[in-house]
Order: sequence, then structure tokens, then C-alpha cells
Amino acid sequence: MTHTTGHACGTPDGSQVHGPGATGYPDFDWDDLYAGDGSDTADPDLALLTPADDLPPGRALDLGCGAGGNALALAERGWRVTAVDLAPRAIASTRASACARGLDDRVDLAIAGQRRLAA
Repeated sequence: MTHTTGHACGTPDGSQVHGPGATGYPDFDWDDLYAGDGSDTADPDLALLTPADDLPPGRALDLGCGAGGNALALAERGWRVTAVDLAPRAIASTRASACARGLDDRVDLAIAGQRRLAA
């Protein structure tokens, strides 16, 4: 992982964090995707979340979290979530939403490409 930004609130803005794992696919600028509102990933995917309703809250890892829809929905259900994305703007959007919803104590954020997580 290149840089862990820590809890959702009280940390530097994600757009200021860079590192070797913060880049991924060279032909696509993922950060530009989130220059807008990030609404494509802001809504949770209920097909993924519904099975979690049958489990006791625990820890979850959301790889490629985008604007944080799934991560925040799990946090609202009592889960402790580590949300990872290679786009600093996606992490900044997730951070802002977590803070606004009072979920900063349940969401940890990291900027990293998934290929770098094992390193």
C-alpha cells in the first residue's frame, strides 16, 4: 500500500497524497473520473450488501471503493471498513461523505492500487 490516509476525518485531503501505488492503468486517469460528483459509485450496490445483513458486523475491505457507496453503507450497518481506491479524488469524496454522515470512526481510507496491496 502506498499511503494510508487514516480515519475519514482529521486527515489531509486525499488529493494531496501521491505514491507509486496511486497510479494504475496508464491509459485511463481514474482521478479525472471523480472530478465530477462521483455519483456512479456513490450509491451502494444492494446485491452486494444484502448478504451482509445476515452477518454480525465485523471488518470489511472495499477494494476500488470509488465514492464509497458500499463502504459507507456497511459502516452504517455497524461494520468497520477499510476503503481503498487508487484515485485520490475518490478517497476525498468518500472522506467527505463519511464525515458528513458521522461515520469517520468506522471508516479507514487508503490510496493504493490493488496490485500494490500485497507488497
